[in-house]
Amino acid sequence: MKKLLPVLIIFFTLNAYSQKEANFWYFGNNAGLDFNSGDPTPVSGSQLNTTEGCSSFSDADGNLLFYIGAPSPQNRNLTIWNKNNQAMPNGTGLEGDASSSQSALTIPAPGKPNIYYIFTVGAQSSDNAGFWYYTLDMNEAGGLGDIVAGPINLEKGAASNSWSEKVTAVKGKECNTFWVISAHADNFYAYKIDDSGVDINNPVISSINGYDSSSDPRGYLKVSPDGTKLVAANMRNGTFIFDFNNETGSVSNFNNSTFLNQLNVIEGDGYGVEFSSSSRRLYISTGSFNPIIENLYQFDLTLSTLSDINASVFRVHNYFNTRGALQLGPNGKIYWTSNGSNNISVINKPEELGTACDYSHQSVNVGTFPVTASQGLPPFLSSLLLPIDITDSGTNTSINNQDLEYCIGQNKTLTPQAVDGINKTYEWSFDDGTTTSVISTNIELILNNLQKTNSGKYSLKIDLTDDCGNITQFNGNFNIEVFEAAVAAKPIDIIFCDSDRDGFNNFDFQTNKNPEILNGLDPSIFDILYFTSLIDASDNKNAISNPYPNPTAFSSQTIYARVQNKNAIEACFDITEFILSVTDLPIPTQPEPYRICDNTESGSDIDGIINTFLLNTRDDEVFGTLDKTQYNITYHTALVGADTNDASTVIDKSINHTVTTSQTVFIRVENKDNTNCYDASKTVELFVDALPTVTPETYLLQCDDDLDRISTINLTE
Repeated sequence: MKKLLPVLIIFFTLNAYSQKEANFWYFGNNAGLDFNSGDPTPVSGSQLNTTEGCSSFSDADGNLLFYIGAPSPQNRNLTIWNKNNQAMPNGTGLEGDASSSQSALTIPAPGKPNIYYIFTVGAQSSDNAGFWYYTLDMNEAGGLGDIVAGPINLEKGAASNSWSEKVTAVKGKECNTFWVISAHADNFYAYKIDDSGVDINNPVISSINGYDSSSDPRGYLKVSPDGTKLVAANMRNGTFIFDFNNETGSVSNFNNSTFLNQLNVIEGDGYGVEFSSSSRRLYISTGSFNPIIENLYQFDLTLSTLSDINASVFRVHNYFNTRGALQLGPNGKIYWTSNGSNNISVINKPEELGTACDYSHQSVNVGTFPVTASQGLPPFLSSLLLPIDITDSGTNTSINNQDLEYCIGQNKTLTPQAVDGINKTYEWSFDDGTTTSVISTNIELILNNLQKTNSGKYSLKIDLTDDCGNITQFNGNFNIEVFEAAVAAKPIDIIFCDSDRDGFNNFDFQTNKNPEILNGLDPSIFDILYFTSLIDASDNKNAISNPYPNPTAFSSQTIYARVQNKNAIEACFDITEFILSVTDLPIPTQPEPYRICDNTESGSDIDGIINTFLLNTRDDEVFGTLDKTQYNITYHTALVGADTNDASTVIDKSINHTVTTSQTVFIRVENKDNTNCYDASKTVELFVDALPTVTPETYLLQCDDDLDRISTINLTE
């Protein structure tokens, strides 16, 4: 044992695994994509020209090793080309078919560096249906690789002419194991691969009552990256979801139900299948070999029941074509091929539900004509595409493969998920478009006081030795663009006096409030939206129209203004608020003159001076029908004082006021909610009325001419 131990250590540490093994895709009519820069770029020189199935594989550093497919759409056999686009010496005429959905799949041999297993399936339509595997040694042909064994028949007594066109694979729960899964009739065949090779004698065969992959063998089979779910699309026969056990290799009905679990693919026949990298979302495409309306559907697999999952179905897109495979990329995005086009489609945020998944139709170029995509994309060992999750610690959101928008001055801490293993090293790199440099070797990346110079591509590389002794590399990427921060200045409240007294008005916030709220910010960079609730302003939903009519007569409400950078509306925004109030213009009643008769309170009743005019006794008359709780009345010595509410002209209406002979007092009636909403058109006249002048006593003499002592006296004389 002392002699063997060093050998074993070397044996295990020579195995290296990385997401970059899926960085090259070869498919369609001479199409190729390179994912090493993050987003895919076209690759020229491909010799592959296949209708559907294909495969390609790279080394742990993302360098292309080989690709597999048919040399023409009519070919019933497959070819393996090396990185120089040359057919390997023993790599032609392999079992498989140009029109098999998943004609080939590549699995790295555990514990055997440079050894790969190539699994192939044929097609009933070409009379070459079946399931085989080959062994490829990259040490052969001067390091360009060659087939060294195979084909090995994996049908195990099943009728090969009814084998399906499906094959998929995932990492096993045990160290250095994989499961390769295919289907025939109502059985799933799972072959275990470990450091001893492919166990061809003991496949795990799971029989599913009611499932039939033979009557329509077309369509994709995929196992989720976390190894727990299996979905099979069988075109006309339906699309079904199963549970998979990555420890035993067994397949069972979803949630251990006693019946088959069919997914609600609303329109069309299921063909393409793919999981998001978290295994939380499922996407299914439909179509036909001949032109038809293709559909792309999303399902939420976080829901616990099949009925709930089916109820979550969302049609992402549909258009007229044929059918197209789906494939998760190393950048976490899902791609949908487009038959006969030199552009394919992409789901940029497959973890998001509904329209938030950010589907982009035929936006990814695969080359110039005559290079085109076809109906297939290269499938991969799904475990390769398990990402290292990176989160924004401030928002607790995943930022893997995202285009992030931050604001000048922000502080950000970016944290990768914990990974098991020893000898862990972390390397954060930054690419500003000109140079790439390592900026941190800490676990977390801390970015303080962000500036525009921090815009660029960020990459994380984690190297470690995992619990199985394999040298493993995890990679994460994201882009940051830094924008000018938004600052919303608080404006003056709008208290509007409604002169027509109907209680309504249209308010032009854009004209009257934008300059005040922007407060010097460049309107070509920032715009302002207005909302009636803080939630709507925060969510940027239900912005109000401009001009804005107040909804209720003489109402008062809070208006929220959202200032946002036009180039980063969800990242760089600020919210302020102001009051919008429509107040009523008072229409007071003209009071009658206020008269008091001259008396002796001043010491003389003929001097025209009265000291006891109490003006608040006129309030009720001035109010008339006005709401006394809504308005204030003040009395002033001058009209200009009433107009301007000049305190120096105010007469205290609650104490006695002195008037000599007469005085005109000017009345100001104002709305309590808006002191600028007032009336100063009314006056009250104060009069000191003089006492009447009485002449001295006069004697009237009347002659009694009839001696009866009764006479009529004329007092007017």
